[in-house]
Amino acid sequence: MSDNHCIKCLDKQRNSCRFGVGKILFLILFMLLWSGLGLLTLLFAGCATPFFATDNRFLLCLPGAERKSDEIDGVLRPWERAALIKEKGEKGPGAKPEEQDIIIEQLIAEFGRSTDPNMRRATVTALGKMGQVRPEDSVGQVLAKALYDENLGVRLSAAHALGIYDKPSSSQSRASSPARTFAVERLCARYQELPYSIEAGAKKENDDRKDLRLAILRNLELFRSDDSPVLLETLGAALEGEKLDDGALQTATMKTLKKVTGKEYGLDARKWHDYIAWTKGEQTAEPEELSLMQRLPVPDMPMFK
Repeated sequence: MSDNHCIKCLDKQRNSCRFGVGKILFLILFMLLWSGLGLLTLLFAGCATPFFATDNRFLLCLPGAERKSDEIDGVLRPWERAALIKEKGEKGPGAKPEEQDIIIEQLIAEFGRSTDPNMRRATVTALGKMGQVRPEDSVGQVLAKALYDENLGVRLSAAHALGIYDKPSSSQSRASSPARTFAVERLCARYQELPYSIEAGAKKENDDRKDLRLAILRNLELFRSDDSPVLLETLGAALEGEKLDDGALQTATMKTLKKVTGKEYGLDARKWHDYIAWTKGEQTAEPEELSLMQRLPVPDMPMFK
């Protein structure tokens, strides 16, 4: 009896210990859950001292966020102003003429007073779309000025905006116009003013100049040779200058020449030089274009070399 009694006592002690450990674990888990629930309630209900301050409209939705700047009625925040400018550029070309006059005036004023390069870039993009259907002198002057902006992004946008300035749609005739002549001459003049990297400047300045030269070359392909005689002159100079500075930009120059002239000289710089000389009357015969077989890419295999 005594042995059975001892065994029963030991079982009770074990069971009581198990119950005690389980109870403790349960209490700890309950406290953690309660603390987490209280913290979430505090966050979503707000607290006296916010965790961070921001003007980002997405971050402001997070718990503990506080607006960094005071919201003033009637004053647009930067992203709201940029969205409004973009909307003007998208809807403006399809608006009534009197409404287009107002939009153009507003965009020109915005470019003149804005100190934010992102706003100026958005404005130049919108003016480029307006200038495609309404090539006003005031629009062209602003776009030409933007080619000299201190911000590279604004300069790149200005190059594209001038590329589509008074550009007819595919269904319209491609007759030259004074506005197209103005645009191509502004782009060519800006290209000629950019020194090549081998001449002067730090690396970042050289990279910025290359980016702008490449943007101008790519947008010059939207013009035709009869838009202005300065176009072929500039591309001819670019063939030689870019060969010494950057072979990739010389390739871009030859691709632009193909778009502008419709000639098939591929990437043969000598033939392009001869063609430009022929257009100037410096050669009696026009260079022969590449045949279809010559224009086919050669596979990169030893047997084809």
